[in-house]
Amino acid sequence: MSFQFPAVPARVLRQDVLAVLRKAILEGDLKPGDRLLEADVAAQMGISRAPVREAVRQLEQEGLVDFQPHRGSTVLGVPNEEIDAIYELRAELESRAIRRACERITDEQIEELAEHLHRMGRAVEAGDYSAVFEADHAFHATIQRVAGYRLLRRMWESMDGLVRVRSYQAFEGEGPANKYFRRTAVSSHVPILAALRARDADAAEKAVRDHILEVSERIQAEDSAAAAHEVHAAAR
Repeated sequence: MSFQFPAVPARVLRQDVLAVLRKAILEGDLKPGDRLLEADVAAQMGISRAPVREAVRQLEQEGLVDFQPHRGSTVLGVPNEEIDAIYELRAELESRAIRRACERITDEQIEELAEHLHRMGRAVEAGDYSAVFEADHAFHATIQRVAGYRLLRRMWESMDGLVRVRSYQAFEGEGPANKYFRRTAVSSHVPILAALRARDADAAEKAVRDHILEVSERIQAEDSAAAAHEVHAAAR
């Protein structure tokens, strides 16, 4: 592992370490297959192993690392052949959650969602793509919280990390998916918010499902184009 972690404050919390590790994975500083050794991370950050251990366990729950006792953790990627299934499952989980959220959401929570979209827009303008995805995560996580499905929320959280990493890769790239995501990062969420504001469960379900599956289709199309380009280049 060549990436060097920054030092963190002495009175560090698990969430501080988690934020650093998650950002390193999200931005590609830590790549699929990289080993994540707790002792090395703790030494580079200048802290004890306890908060690192807790953060790594959380990353495991999010599907970002694979932990093996006595061997450490390995950063995971998203196999191309599983992208479609992952996004379809996410669409189903969010569809169920948003229908219930329509029954439970308060005006204050509507404004909380609106603020997440404002933050997302500011981050897009600033070119801060980590912040874009933090705001996106907060938007969707808020809907899960409002719905109040404990087990479904845990299932959603278990795949959220992988979805964020794969979406970030497409967002940061230079292909058509990149241009689409930057142009529609905020606008693709507006119908979801509008349906929640109207407490229209059917419209909300359609909006969130369309949003998630559109992202999946764009990513898969870009992957197919990249694979075709590699085959063409190899044949030269």
